[in-house]
Amino acid sequence: MFCPECGKQINENSKFCRYCGHHLAGVIPKERIINNKSVPNSQANPKKHLDQLSFIQANPVMVGFGILLLCVLAGLYFIFTSGGSDGVKRTVSDETKVTISVPSSSPSPSPPPSPQYPNVRSAIDVLFEGESLMEDGRYSHDQRKELFNRNYKDKIYAVSGKIITVGKAAFTDRKYITIKVKTGHFFDVYPSFDFDLLKYSKDSHVSFIGEWTELGSGIMFPHTIENAEEN
Repeated sequence: MFCPECGKQINENSKFCRYCGHHLAGVIPKERIINNKSVPNSQANPKKHLDQLSFIQANPVMVGFGILLLCVLAGLYFIFTSGGSDGVKRTVSDETKVTISVPSSSPSPSPPPSPQYPNVRSAIDVLFEGESLMEDGRYSHDQRKELFNRNYKDKIYAVSGKIITVGKAAFTDRKYITIKVKTGHFFDVYPSFDFDLLKYSKDSHVSFIGEWTELGSGIMFPHTIENAEEN
């Protein structure tokens, strides 16, 4: 065992230290308990322990710097071993988790919807309101003509109905189709293309879109639709 005063190794059964004369109270066991751990006396030198405490108390700045340096080194070790937030270190498994998004080819844009044109029947109901074979309507012929020129002439309308006639104009040789839109109202439709007369037959139903260019009487003479296209 060791003398607690001078730290010299002495006989375990000694009552006084033969080096410094320190009185040894009781028998010191071969092992001492330090920090809840049993260590041999050869490692439990109290003199050396006191010297370490004295060094720490005398050099607090140096001890603090050493602790700080250890913390910095531990932090760097953690960054380089774990990859850190900026991914310094990567593993094969990490690389397999990376997903590359490849933009697919954009679908071709769908064609814009066909414009919805007003049906010519609604305009006829306004211009020829209350007119019949026996009675005049709300407007006189001149008033109706003026209203037509102001609000309806050369505007595009949808015309649909049953074919009454398929033929050519007497003087111009232009092909046309006469359509009955409603009772007492017929339209001579002049298509904008050179259509095949054999394609159209009497009493069949057709639909066109074209410019309303001429107002007929509505009873005896047809109205006129120019530059018509099949709807």
